[in-house]
Formats: sequence, C-alpha cells, structure tokens
Amino acid sequence: MDAVKVKRAKEREKKRKQREKLKQNQEQYFEAKKKDAARKKEERENFKENVAKHPRKYNAIVEKIRNQNAARVRKFREKLKLQKEENPNTIHPQKLKRRKEQQRKTMAELRSKEQDIKKSNRKCVRWQSLCSEED
Repeated sequence: MDAVKVKRAKEREKKRKQREKLKQNQEQYFEAKKKDAARKKEERENFKENVAKHPRKYNAIVEKIRNQNAARVRKFREKLKLQKEENPNTIHPQKLKRRKEQQRKTMAELRSKEQDIKKSNRKCVRWQSLCSEED
C-alpha cells in the first residue's frame, strides 16, 4: 500500500516539475518574442529616419520594397481571379476566415447553453427524486 502511495507521489512530483518547466519555457519564449518585436520596430523606425534624412541613398531600397509588395499583391489578386473563374461562388479568404470564427463562436455558445440545460434538467430530476422519496 505504501509503495503505491510513494509511486503516486513521485508521479505527481514529476508532473509538477514538467508543468513548471513548460511554464518557464513559455515565459522565455514570450520574453524573446517581445524583445524581437521591439528590435524589429526599432529597426523600422531607424530605417524610416534614415530614408527621411538621406532620400537619394535609400531610394533604390525603398523602390525595391514597393515593387516586392506590389508583386505580392498582384500575385494574390491573380490567384483570387483564377479561383473565381474556376468557381464563381468562391469566397474571399478573409471573409471565409471571419465566417469560420463566427461559426465557432456560435457553436461554442450553443454548447454552453446545452450544458446549462442539461445541468438544470439534472437538478430537476434530483429534486423530483427527492420529492418522491419523501412521499
């Protein structure tokens, strides 16, 4: 009997350590992510300042970035156009994403309502069984 208790205690301790380690890893990951975001933001601001100070020097780089963005947008629009030609009922990806999120929310609300109804039904059944026992 004591061996079982000791084994369970060891397992609990092991799981607790795993949870702590996971939590610590998550915290480190989020800290690194925040630092990286701050670094990128600072780089963008520095670049904008440099472009404002030396427009000729950075003109080629800015033009290249604009061309890349334009090419990306053009490619995306062409892809959408092809999809529409193949299937005229195609929905824009962002709209589709929003619809799916809305459906998930409504389904979650329905599930929670169903659970509430089941809980209230259980209470009613218990109450009825208690009342019938008293009679």
